[in-house]
Amino acid sequence: MTMLIEGVETAIGQIDEAVSLDELHRSIIAAKTALGFCYYAFIQSNSGHSIGGLLLQDYPDSWIKLQSDTYGFAQSPILQLASQTATPFEWCEITALMTVTQGHSAYLRLAAAYGLGQGYTIPIHTPGESSALVSFVSPADWIIEPGSFPFAIYVAARAFSAGSRIRRAAAEQHPRLSDSDVKVITLVCRGHSKRCIAQKLGIDASDVNRAVLRGCKHYRVGSQTEMIVHALYERSIRFEDVIR
Repeated sequence: MTMLIEGVETAIGQIDEAVSLDELHRSIIAAKTALGFCYYAFIQSNSGHSIGGLLLQDYPDSWIKLQSDTYGFAQSPILQLASQTATPFEWCEITALMTVTQGHSAYLRLAAAYGLGQGYTIPIHTPGESSALVSFVSPADWIIEPGSFPFAIYVAARAFSAGSRIRRAAAEQHPRLSDSDVKVITLVCRGHSKRCIAQKLGIDASDVNRAVLRGCKHYRVGSQTEMIVHALYERSIRFEDVIR
């Protein structure tokens, strides 16, 4: 327990001192390691707020690509339950806390197959702020110490505070996507080719390319796949607009 406390205290100090999202990401990785977990995800929607949404995570790349390709996170019971409760929960409690659909069950089974078999999620709902969640996750056969849960809540709260601080500072130099760029990125999320998008919107293919590049720059990512994931998770692009 002493090592756990010392490791978390060190990580908390790094979280509090983080001045960029990259630094915050590395600090949360240090925290989840000290807590005894393998992965983490910190998700905050924008919900119309001017500073935009946030997605930090270190889930397996194969899982992220799958979710991007299939929009599978629309079936995530973790996201749904976290939006409905302010109480932290273990993933093994989900079936007792909400009505679980076949899609939810399939999502959890698939997540487990990718090494995301058990987790502890802390929903965060603060007045004046967009809702968020922080999940600490490990494979199904991983031994998790329940005594780490109170520390996980503390880490989540400090990460949320740091994330809000960093994003507010960046928002002044980080303009929101234009309506035209959102239209392009929405069609990209639907799986349309750039040529098809250009025809639908009556623009040149080069305009589509520039919109995608602006989207990547906006989300500070290096690929179209990452851009899609961020756009959907952060609700810059609504799931309803993608799947209709």
